[in-house]
Amino acid sequence: MKRFLLLTALALTATTQAFAQSSQFGVRGIGHPGRLESARATAMGGALGIFDGLSNRNPAALAQLGTVTSMFTATTAWTSVTNPAGDASLTSTRFPQMVVAGPVARTPITLAFSYSTYADRDFAIASMGTVSPRGTPVGFTDTLTARGGVNDLRLAGSWRVSPRLAVGAGVHLLTGSNRLATRRVFDDSTYIVAEQRAELSYQGFGVSAGFMYQPTPGFAIAGSVRQDGSLTIERDSTRLPASVDLPLTLAGGARLRVTPSLDVAAQVTARNWSVADEGIRANGAPGADNTLEVSAGGEVQTDARRAGHRPIRFGARYATLPFLLGAGEQPSEWGVSVGSGMRFRPGSDARDVGAIDLTIERVQRKQGTAFSESAWILSVGVSIFTSGSGQ
Repeated sequence: MKRFLLLTALALTATTQAFAQSSQFGVRGIGHPGRLESARATAMGGALGIFDGLSNRNPAALAQLGTVTSMFTATTAWTSVTNPAGDASLTSTRFPQMVVAGPVARTPITLAFSYSTYADRDFAIASMGTVSPRGTPVGFTDTLTARGGVNDLRLAGSWRVSPRLAVGAGVHLLTGSNRLATRRVFDDSTYIVAEQRAELSYQGFGVSAGFMYQPTPGFAIAGSVRQDGSLTIERDSTRLPASVDLPLTLAGGARLRVTPSLDVAAQVTARNWSVADEGIRANGAPGADNTLEVSAGGEVQTDARRAGHRPIRFGARYATLPFLLGAGEQPSEWGVSVGSGMRFRPGSDARDVGAIDLTIERVQRKQGTAFSESAWILSVGVSIFTSGSGQ
């Protein structure tokens, strides 16, 4: 019994007959990958992310910020989960993004510090079974809970080379932890409850670079590259033998102003998560595959005098997920989203001092026919502008 609890607490995996607190597709591997986007970009399916200075996608996009801006994002998800153990309805709330950014006075440079969720591994799972410790079958219920994940702390800057071209670079510190707890309760009350706790801590480093180029006033393209190194893992301050290699991320996108009030955008992102396969398997999980994400969306301005005030945003995305729940088909997800926002001015002031962006997503995830989940996700982004009118 002691050996079972120890192995369960240390492994980077869990039984597939599980109910997850946020997503069952974050139980295996290092967790469910974060979106690294603002609520505004999320409303457009993520397609605006590579052009959005308040998203953690492209450091060159910081050049879009005309004022010092502070922003944080909160999300609440209502998820329905189906797997071989049955069905469950779950609710989770988190704060996946925070940014403080702005231009350096009298220079073409913009700097930013941001916090984002790189991978979310916050779950609670349960399974039942039977053992015969004294030759007589005894039923039991096992639970495994994890709280935490991997966070991305970024320091980045952009340089406006010309009115048409901006470039940028960033450094990323990956850090975080998982507080794990296992508990076995026997159906026979004469057996004592067995519990064990452990903490996994993560440490890694990455770099990113990108560009934005606007050949005409109504058309822009952007690209970014990010290389993350290896994620070292410690259990209760003791380093585990196997580290997990993190992927190279390549992204590209285009943005087109169709009419004075309508912008559309598209983005493609590829990550070679297969480099993590060896480390993931060494820690007990089924493995990892490369991923591809495609998104498209639009934004309709309803107030010609105040960009970003009560717009209509819409988008769609499709993505494959890196970590397998079991042998077979790679997990995937698709989603559609809509959103809007408001800008705020004090009294008769002609400048916006803040903004709220709201997004509703409908997301479906699945692996084969055994594992699926659907979720409604509400994202709220709150921004404060020190001067000017923001992005």
